[in-house]
Amino acid sequence: MAATVVPVMQNLLVTQGDSWSTSLLFADSAGEPFDLSGVEFVGQVRADFADRAPDVLAEMSVDIDAEAGLVGLSLSSEQTAALGGLSVLRYDVASTDGTQRITWLAGLFAVRQQVSRVVA
Repeated sequence: MAATVVPVMQNLLVTQGDSWSTSLLFADSAGEPFDLSGVEFVGQVRADFADRAPDVLAEMSVDIDAEAGLVGLSLSSEQTAALGGLSVLRYDVASTDGTQRITWLAGLFAVRQQVSRVVA
């Protein structure tokens, strides 16, 4: 991994009560995937920056395919439902390999209210 990385700023929008997922590909300029063996990732949603909002509102599930350089991130419908509607929160995704911590992705995490309700 690189020693200095500027996080990509990407705002995300989810609908309250919906499942959410995305995948990140870590590859070089030729498209060859980085080997992510031994690298751990964490993704968290908070009301504000960690120093101002110590409580984690949602912890993203992380699925790593180390050889393919892929990191899958997801939140369950129960997690997004608990975030409430019309909320603008903050998130980031970071990694550590035991020697350095790198934040790769960060931004606002907006949650819009759901309209339709599933009738049982």
